[in-house]
Amino acid sequence: MESPIVSFNAQWLLEPDQTGITTQLSFGDMAWQTYTFPDGLGQGGYEKCLLSLGISLFRGQHLFTPLGMGRMIALAEFDVQFSEPTFQVQVAQGGRIMQKEQIPPLDLIYSPGNDLFRLTRHIRQTPLLDGSSNSDMFALTIGVSMLNTLLGKGLSAQLLARLGLMPSPSVLVRPVPLHVTKPLLTCLPTTLSGDLRKLFCQTKVLEYLTQLVQHCSQEQPLSKPERQRKGAHEVHDYLMALEGSLPLLSKMA
Repeated sequence: MESPIVSFNAQWLLEPDQTGITTQLSFGDMAWQTYTFPDGLGQGGYEKCLLSLGISLFRGQHLFTPLGMGRMIALAEFDVQFSEPTFQVQVAQGGRIMQKEQIPPLDLIYSPGNDLFRLTRHIRQTPLLDGSSNSDMFALTIGVSMLNTLLGKGLSAQLLARLGLMPSPSVLVRPVPLHVTKPLLTCLPTTLSGDLRKLFCQTKVLEYLTQLVQHCSQEQPLSKPERQRKGAHEVHDYLMALEGSLPLLSKMA
């Protein structure tokens, strides 16, 4: 099955004048490519791997010097279109990454333990990197039709709903235990190459999807008594921290 990616354009923002260079990224595999951040801020690199199931993996690594401390560094403007509704996950190993999303318009931050999830047919975004620490980003892209094939339509729809991605387009950040995310963080080893590496990547993707489904199925919505107790605790904490006169009951409600 082919990748659902129809077009993948990047307007790089690495030059001091911020004009960048427009690039049509390859639909197939891309070997590791490096670039340099301006003003001695550090360097980065990326690669892309297309698996036989139409699943795409993208990795971006960012290594900063002390000059990057406290700075948010714009990387590129990405414009990606898909042939069908497409599920995407972005996870980070170290550091923080801000996503300035246009579809829908949101500013999101993801970091280790807080992963970004997306369901869309069109991505327009600008990632900004926190130069205070090094980071490694892994992105998994899979069309909904292949997700249905792998999980079954019922389980696939349940996963997207539990993640809060329905209806499309939708993008959000959710806390996810690191043991669930670990297969994605190890899916592109540098010690393997050729078909063996792709087979390893595919195994790790399937392991990740299995872990994610199990994690989401274990999350239970709060029952009515639990919601009431949670609300009572919130009111208690509000009153304990209150300074000045007590509010009216109508305001508390």
